[in-house]
Amino acid sequence: MMTDSHDDNSDALRRAQEILSQPLTLELIREFDALTDNASGDVANQLYDLWEALYVKASIDPVLVEAATAEGLL
Repeated sequence: MMTDSHDDNSDALRRAQEILSQPLTLELIREFDALTDNASGDVANQLYDLWEALYVKASIDPVLVEAATAEGLL
């Protein structure tokens, strides 16, 4: 079962990178948040690093930051 967990974590990291390559929406921030909640180990650390990039990218849009903050996502 170790492989399944590893695959899930790799998929989560790949999806997080895809999210960052798109124009951010509240829905994508929710999805990113769910990825970080379910990650573990090294992938969780890598997602945390990507979360910082997500925050910086989101900060371009004050309305998006306000909505995400209200939901406890940022």
